[in-house]
Amino acid sequence: MTSAIFFWLVHCYLHPVVRIGVAYNVAPYAMIPEAKMLASVKAYADWHNSMKGRFRYEIISREYRDDPKEAMEYLKSHGARVIVGFPFSQEAIAAAEVANGGLKVPVLSTIASTPILSGKDDWFFRTREDFSYETEQMARLIERLGIKRLAVFWSGDNPAYAEASSKAIISRISASIVGVFRFPDGCHSLDFVEFTSPDGVLVYAEPAVSYWVMDFVRARWPDAALFLSRWSLFESSGHIEDMDGIKFYFSEVYDPTDFGEGGFHSYWRSLTSMKLGASVRYTYGAMTLLSTVFDDDPRASGSDLREALSIPRSVESLGWSFDTDVYGDVSSKNRFFLFDDGSYREVTP
Repeated sequence: MTSAIFFWLVHCYLHPVVRIGVAYNVAPYAMIPEAKMLASVKAYADWHNSMKGRFRYEIISREYRDDPKEAMEYLKSHGARVIVGFPFSQEAIAAAEVANGGLKVPVLSTIASTPILSGKDDWFFRTREDFSYETEQMARLIERLGIKRLAVFWSGDNPAYAEASSKAIISRISASIVGVFRFPDGCHSLDFVEFTSPDGVLVYAEPAVSYWVMDFVRARWPDAALFLSRWSLFESSGHIEDMDGIKFYFSEVYDPTDFGEGGFHSYWRSLTSMKLGASVRYTYGAMTLLSTVFDDDPRASGSDLREALSIPRSVESLGWSFDTDVYGDVSSKNRFFLFDDGSYREVTP
């Protein structure tokens, strides 16, 4: 054996490579947040590798459109030990079915929150708690603020989250429901049907649609309090924040004004002027969870990796921390914020 081969083998043993697969949806409604997620995974991997720790990441990716099955099969066949992605609940449900149905590779969702996947001993893991926490707290906030008449607007691209969350909040509040409107198709009657104006409006939609819902609502009911879902602020929230005189309530687990000191945040800012939005923060949390697992055993794969991910852990992310359980579900402290006059402040529900 030559010395070059010997040193190469020693290097591979001391610095094993962990190959991560990223599946990303290129359907029009998903392209912006999914691209941000992919960029965040790659940025984290580069940042991690620059620190020359116990192992190094290698990222492979595969696009899909709505159905992730082919992309997941491709990633596993090319050596991915875990597949990261699926920020939308509908995607996560489909990905979990593929993983549990025969692929047998751990799937880690960055932000999907459907309770359909909670409490299951399967191959699905996530870094955001299921939306029952958010809906309970949102209902408390609406009640505390004394909202008497609530209108609900939702978008149909992610019904596993939007429609189900809206129903969960409605079931927990005493306010009368002015109407539940799917935007924009279900809103045409608002132009010619008279009814009592709402004093609160709840919005469950993707960011671009949320922007237009808010514009639509403020033109009709300028004094109504606005309540936005996390999905509404998932990406491109800057457009909403820049709306003239905008004021809204929303819930999150992280403080939107807390960017962390140094570390990944500094590296991210060296790459781009974009803020740390939800996609970056939750993707960082997912990758930090994986790093914790692979620090223990950088060669874990298959059932061993699934078992390692099922060990309850506490993980520090960007602006918050979360705890995982044996089912791969997450718990974290939910917080509420008011955006007003160009800045955020925390409020008590």
